[in-house]
Amino acid sequence: PNGGMMAWKQVIGSVLINMSNWGLINSFGVYQAYYETNLLATSSPSAISWIGTVQGTLLLVFGLISGPLFDKGYFRTTTIIAGIGLVLGMMLLSISTRYYQIMLSQGILVGICSGFLYIPSIALIPLYFKPRRGLAIGLATAGGSFGGIVYPIIFRRLLNEIGFGWATRTIAFISLLTLLVAVLLLRPIGARSSRQLFDASALLELPYVSFLIAGFLLFAGVLVPYFLVSTYALVDLQLSDDLSCYVLAIMNGSQFFFGRIISAFLAGWLGPELILLRAELFAAVLAFSWIAVDQVGGYIVWLVAFGFVSGIVFKLPPTVLPYICPSLAFFGTRLGMVYAAARIGFLI
Repeated sequence: PNGGMMAWKQVIGSVLINMSNWGLINSFGVYQAYYETNLLATSSPSAISWIGTVQGTLLLVFGLISGPLFDKGYFRTTTIIAGIGLVLGMMLLSISTRYYQIMLSQGILVGICSGFLYIPSIALIPLYFKPRRGLAIGLATAGGSFGGIVYPIIFRRLLNEIGFGWATRTIAFISLLTLLVAVLLLRPIGARSSRQLFDASALLELPYVSFLIAGFLLFAGVLVPYFLVSTYALVDLQLSDDLSCYVLAIMNGSQFFFGRIISAFLAGWLGPELILLRAELFAAVLAFSWIAVDQVGGYIVWLVAFGFVSGIVFKLPPTVLPYICPSLAFFGTRLGMVYAAARIGFLI
């Protein structure tokens, strides 16, 4: 099928899944700020940031496995098991009090399960769309930005009222609900053929190799602000705890509306390759300009701008990849390989 009600149900389901994987990673900054000042006050900011780094890295690493599993027809099984694991990880986080416990639950378990959820949910979309493929993928990936808006606000609001444990459990229950609805909506098309975990022939194609290198360089820097903007607002700009959580919501809001939704229409008009290239250049400029921001007003402008361009560079790679992939039958595997390369940059 090319569009239609069933196709748009897949987009809605993918939005709900991405709320719970990238949405939680995009929300880590508010957890980082809380850990630094309360739960893990004796740990260094660098050590705490490794929790979010491991979480995001494992999402990308296990994309190398989940992509071929999708190609082999294990979409529903993978989604159900990973969804249960993700909710379990958040529940375990809610009762964690030590660094290693938080690393195991939030960093490792949630990260692994997020990886098994993400690639299949995106690889499903091109099977249902062709003319509107860029728009559909853009809307599907917007779930991560939307989660990055609502989860920090929910966490901060509930933290003072019911404490860390129940604030985290509330987010886990929301994730459980969204994942349950997603499982009911998502339907892979037809029987899938067996694919290898790694497509070595792709490394002989110069456009694809260039795409791999770009993914590595991109993730080496673009996610760093999402971990640190709340801490910067709290420590350097002297904002209150309540206000500091909103800076992350502002950046994710800009990522959601401008970077994901608006860019989806621009990509359909101007072409995804052109939009992606310019967004990457502007993201690099804005990353360096953060050094000069020392006022609240300027910081808000910077948050909106960086959210805009980072949303584009998160959203468009899966949209560009089908144009350099010889067959959509290989799409899941090759997308997983791209994110496996990106995970090395993310660790740096």
